Amino acid sequence: MSYDKGTVIDGFERFVAQTPDKPALICAEDSVSWQALEERSARIADRLLSWGMNKGDRLAILSRNNPDYYICMIGAARVGVSVVPLPTMISEATLRGMLVDSEAKALFCCRQMRPLAEAVVSMVNMVDINHKAGLDFGDDRWEDYRDWAGARRMDISGRAITSEDEFNVIYSSGTTGQPKGIIHSHGFRSGDSISLKQMGFDQDSVTVITTALYSNFSVYAFLAAFQSGGTTIIMPKFSAQACLELCQEYRPDNIFLVPVQCQRIISDPAFAAYNLGDTTRKWVAGSPLSVDLKQEILQQWPGGLFELYGMTEGTPSTMLAAHLHSDKLGSVGTYSDGCNILILDEDDNVLPTGGIGEIVGHGPAMMNAYNKRPELMKSLEWFDDQGGRYFRSGDLGYLDEDGFLYLVGRKKDMIISGGFNIYPSDLEEILMRHPAVGEVAVIGIASEKWGETPVAVVIAAAGECIVEQELLDWANKQLGDVQKLSRIKLVTELPRGPLGKILKKELRENYQQLSSQ
Repeated sequence: MSYDKGTVIDGFERFVAQTPDKPALICAEDSVSWQALEERSARIADRLLSWGMNKGDRLAILSRNNPDYYICMIGAARVGVSVVPLPTMISEATLRGMLVDSEAKALFCCRQMRPLAEAVVSMVNMVDINHKAGLDFGDDRWEDYRDWAGARRMDISGRAITSEDEFNVIYSSGTTGQPKGIIHSHGFRSGDSISLKQMGFDQDSVTVITTALYSNFSVYAFLAAFQSGGTTIIMPKFSAQACLELCQEYRPDNIFLVPVQCQRIISDPAFAAYNLGDTTRKWVAGSPLSVDLKQEILQQWPGGLFELYGMTEGTPSTMLAAHLHSDKLGSVGTYSDGCNILILDEDDNVLPTGGIGEIVGHGPAMMNAYNKRPELMKSLEWFDDQGGRYFRSGDLGYLDEDGFLYLVGRKKDMIISGGFNIYPSDLEEILMRHPAVGEVAVIGIASEKWGETPVAVVIAAAGECIVEQELLDWANKQLGDVQKLSRIKLVTELPRGPLGKILKKELRENYQQLSSQ
């Protein structure tokens, strides 16, 4: 199921005609007007057609943040070519798996990522890329994107793109076996943008993107600004200081952040010295945003705060307007009209209000399919008694009497100790109350006595010193008998995904050898 609300490029020509000289994209010193975006994206479209690429063919992009990334994405969309944004922090084996799975016919790459790209595409009979282009380089093996400034050779107008046509393939994971390619249609993406346009995105809006452009969150943010005719500012690389300087200069209407970025911005020693205005809407997603951090943002950074919860696959999804619901900060908000969320027990029975179980959702934002993985699609789906189709989230949570959703953790992260269910988020919340704790992740490791036992992996707050046994004793006094931690492990960093989400699977693998009780 997908949105039936047009295509990503609807309205593009109107914005070009109305505001040709206004910046559409800004990245460092590079500013691209709407007119330049039209011309440069048309050259991309022309080149793809000259290569013999047709609607439904796929273009892979492996690049660090720069405006040409989105110019290529728009150029491809104008002729119905689907884009495959590839993660830059990735192994050769995983990248190879994504390219083989996507069957991309062309690859665009930046200079920094060229060694990785060449190591993969040179593998005979493994990756079949027909055309390669460098976004900022070129030679006898790579066409130079910068040379495509000549006159168009082919007419790209009149190419019928529909809401059902494929817009992109996003790979959500490459760390646990074969990567999953998630297919989104034009209608899916356009519908996302239309829903945000109703919340203040318009032609006067300025939107800042702080995350890697290959992430689903960044594509979501860009298309919200692009389809509104506004200006998108892309950070080449995130740092708290650079973000503060940018926000002070532009006073953006919208900024898209992940929780770890929010923490770094708010805790920056120079934060109070910046004049950020009081109208910037913060859109935060990617991992849970703690209640304490929400309160800090609301108190120190005026403007709206929206927490988004969802999946790359689409639904279930919710939004919390934290500045409007101070009594619901522990939640991730409610679902929108046309959507529905249910909570299932271990036998897939629907639970009543307050019952903890797996979150499933139904709505217009549901991806087309997993690329060439029908078996995964079947495992994702659940159907109610009326045949309504829902997606499983893999997350555990509950709904309160007002319809607000509360998360308690990933289903696969739940710890079963001595026959009791332990939700890591409950333990993490307690530990975060200790003033010396900066970050924490609770995992379960094998235990001969209990089956599993909880272990907390902790980063000390800035300037604080933690003694593991003292913190363990403090925490266990706050916890119930079945929740007690068996160990505290101090570290200086936690493994994270591209949007800052803590990778608990990797933590479990790292600490499974710890002695348990």
